Amino acid sequence: MGKDIIPNIKTNSALRDGLCSLKSQIKPGRIPCDCMARDHPLIGNCLGCGLIVCEQQGSGPCLFCSTLVVSKDEWNILGKNNNDSVELMMRLTASDPLNVPSTKNNLEKALETREQLLEADSDTSRRNKVHDLQGDYIDIESNAYLTNDERHQIESRKAELDMLHRQKKKKIFIDLDFMNETIKERENCRNETVDYSKDHIIQDILKCAYARLHKLEEECEDSKYEIIPRGNFTPIYDDVYSKNELKDNPKISKEIMSEVYNSCCDEALFTEVDSKGFCLSLEQPLASLLVNGIEKHILWNTFLDIKGPIYIASATKNISDKELNEIKIKYKMDFPIGSIIGRCILTSCHSLNEYNDLFPISKVTKKGDGFVLVFSVFEELPCPIPYLSEEGFTRLNTNLLQTVRNLLEL
Repeated sequence: MGKDIIPNIKTNSALRDGLCSLKSQIKPGRIPCDCMARDHPLIGNCLGCGLIVCEQQGSGPCLFCSTLVVSKDEWNILGKNNNDSVELMMRLTASDPLNVPSTKNNLEKALETREQLLEADSDTSRRNKVHDLQGDYIDIESNAYLTNDERHQIESRKAELDMLHRQKKKKIFIDLDFMNETIKERENCRNETVDYSKDHIIQDILKCAYARLHKLEEECEDSKYEIIPRGNFTPIYDDVYSKNELKDNPKISKEIMSEVYNSCCDEALFTEVDSKGFCLSLEQPLASLLVNGIEKHILWNTFLDIKGPIYIASATKNISDKELNEIKIKYKMDFPIGSIIGRCILTSCHSLNEYNDLFPISKVTKKGDGFVLVFSVFEELPCPIPYLSEEGFTRLNTNLLQTVRNLLEL
């Protein structure tokens, strides 16, 4: 037994040595090798990709990333910049297997690829277009201007065209050439779809429908000012202006139109003023009397060039309990202090001289120098909102303004 093992060991070692010698042999040419410089001597590492290059792969451009890889001695020669370095560089680059294919062939392939890409890019819209005529015209009978009979005729015609198309697809056409003794099958265009819109019968039906629509539009155009029959219309005139006055005096009609125009302008102006949240603080009991419409004309020390909704607040100035009780008994209402109590529309602001001319019977609660504010449309809040302010003209912040509006809309 032991005698048999010794020859086997010798045989295995001999095979191993033979394999190692075969691996270490370098074949001619630059051939990719995965020995990682274990079987062949090392030349160096590629500085581009890190590949370990052995002598089997040889010096020259890296077989993976084309970065030049040389040994230490060759690197010293290349660094001298003389004839030897130029000759070595030419030899290393010429031996690159990557340069074996003809440069001319590579250029031709690149130009051919470029032309294909340019052609595909310029023709994108045509190639991506979806030819679906049947889908585009499948709902011709759903036209809102067709009658029920016309819809039924179109549906019947479409069914007939579909049947003819199916029969045509089943037919086979053959060309027999007796001179050349050849037989050729014609293309049957089986993939074509039916274009219903080009059928002359369907076109005639649609033309009749559009002609009827055009005639109806002309009739509506002629009678658009006669929407209400004149025989059933009875005009109603304002009591201020009689029918005869409107006919005889055109100035009255102009005055009415001017009033309508001014009211529209005032409405737009009031909306803009209301969004700014102007607030007028007055002392009690004047503030509550104004909000309730008891006092409509208020004396003010400055001119207010504003028309529109103004929020009314009661100033923090206290009044005596005796005065407060007397006022409550007289008017039978509460007079809160330091709060927003309502909203009024400021219609005009006049100097005292103008006010006396316009209103001979004075309606101002106080006498003195300054201006007079004339209010209308009085709205009182369901409950006062605390707001500390001295007597004057201010603006409310956004949150408080929104709260007041919500209460007024209740």
